[in-house]
Amino acid sequence: MKCKDCVRFDGENNRCKDHKINPLNWETSVTVAQIQGIRSICVFNVYRERLIETIISPKSRP
Repeated sequence: MKCKDCVRFDGENNRCKDHKINPLNWETSVTVAQIQGIRSICVFNVYRERLIETIISPKSRP
């Protein structure tokens, strides 16, 4: 989901009301999760669930 389509997006301040990050690709999502933690990634991000699964069971990496 694009940020601007989300109900949690504040168009006036041009940012997420929850102060979440929405990385555009897998590599950036992994980097953000490593540096800032999985909770910093938007719950609507397409890679978030895959990241959580990778963290839970690292042997079954995609």
